[in-house]
Amino acid sequence: MVEPLRAILDKYKATVAGIGWLICGDTAHPINLGNVARREVRPVLKKYGIQWKTWYGFRRGAATILSDYLNLSEDEVRAILRHAPGSTTAREHYIVRQDRKRAAVMEKFAEHIAKVRERMDRPVLVS
Repeated sequence: MVEPLRAILDKYKATVAGIGWLICGDTAHPINLGNVARREVRPVLKKYGIQWKTWYGFRRGAATILSDYLNLSEDEVRAILRHAPGSTTAREHYIVRQDRKRAAVMEKFAEHIAKVRERMDRPVLVS
């Protein structure tokens, strides 16, 4: 765990001592991540025009950022995601390589160009 998060959790842990769960709701039971997403995450993302997908999507996005923007190796990403040593899950399911993104964007661009060319080939009606 990174130190800034450890410090925050250590402070928080003192406020819930004796409950049994590190992160719990008012009922002293573990929080429901679906409710957290609905009440807390989605409204903030909506404010900025970002669509919430799922916690799985969040995890995949985090893995991709760790790999592509922080230049972490697949083994480092796998360790952060807590996958078993030698697991290919991080590479095959979590890390969305820039090449794949680039190919998808180029495909959309090609579709756009095809639509523009199609419109250009239509005769212009003069009234």
